[in-house]
Amino acid sequence: MSDDTLLWYGRDGKPIDAEEAMRLLEDREGRVVTETELDFMGWKILVSTTFVPVDHSSTWGTLVENPAVWMTEIIGGPEDLNGITEYYRSKQEAIDSHLEVVARAVASGCSVV
Repeated sequence: MSDDTLLWYGRDGKPIDAEEAMRLLEDREGRVVTETELDFMGWKILVSTTFVPVDHSSTWGTLVENPAVWMTEIIGGPEDLNGITEYYRSKQEAIDSHLEVVARAVASGCSVV
């Protein structure tokens, strides 16, 4: 594996080459962990938790042992919600975050669709 491919990671957190990373990126169904559709006063909001094969931690650009390759993001809705994205080092952390984001949204008036 050459140095330029070390920034890509598999679900197990181990480095993979760019070809494998592209295969993983193309498999949307395989990358999605969970999604929840919400409605807020007519705004359609999607809370999505996925695997992304590139490290999004503060050490981006450096090979790490525990990369942040799990992501929870909010897509759509009012400006204060749309685009919120958080990265995690484990699938379970991302799932827990997903559940917390949905619970906060419902507590603030959103409804699950």
